[in-house]
Amino acid sequence: MNGMQFQDLVASSRSYRRFSDQRVGETVLSALVDAARLAPCGNNMQTLRFRVVGERDECDAVFGHLRWAALYRDWDGPEPGERPHGYVVICLPAE
Repeated sequence: MNGMQFQDLVASSRSYRRFSDQRVGETVLSALVDAARLAPCGNNMQTLRFRVVGERDECDAVFGHLRWAALYRDWDGPEPGERPHGYVVICLPAE
């Protein structure tokens, strides 16, 4: 991909606030996390920790802590059939 293709990709992206009922499996999410953990970082410290969340009750718990579209004060986020079916939670280690 060249610079112009990347710029076109970024320019055409948008924010999604409603999701389909198609599930992304934990295997796919784990593969994405595996790729992310290999990315270079300052001092090669790899301080971030990742937690893949895919079970329905865990997704519901994560959803309760999210803030959706802060400018839309009367909207609490997507309805149950439009919510994400998985999350990658990014954490810092406790110090």
